[in-house]
Amino acid sequence: MEFTVKDRILLLNEVLPQFDSMSGIVTKMSIAEKLKLSDEENGGIVCKRLPTGVMEVGFKDVEGSLLNKEIELTDEELYYVKKRVRMIDSNGMISADNIATYQKVLDEPYADEGYLET
Repeated sequence: MEFTVKDRILLLNEVLPQFDSMSGIVTKMSIAEKLKLSDEENGGIVCKRLPTGVMEVGFKDVEGSLLNKEIELTDEELYYVKKRVRMIDSNGMISADNIATYQKVLDEPYADEGYLET
């Protein structure tokens, strides 16, 4: 799955929870390791939490906003992220700034066509 730097920041800071079950935290840690930003990527961003709670992501230069990275999530990891995005949606926490990232996640098919969400 191809993620922009902004996608990865939103997933790391807005989707992956601080607390969960043991198995959930193990899955979260695996996903976070795959999504983490390089020093170069980190140096090119400016993040700001607005009073509304929305995280605003800006870039110091145009090149930073164009960086994409292919990241392979397992079906279990993809299911975990989709479940978290659905929870955010059901709580009415989708904004115009994050909807593209969240829709990308929800639209991503599982590697195993037989993988069923329960």
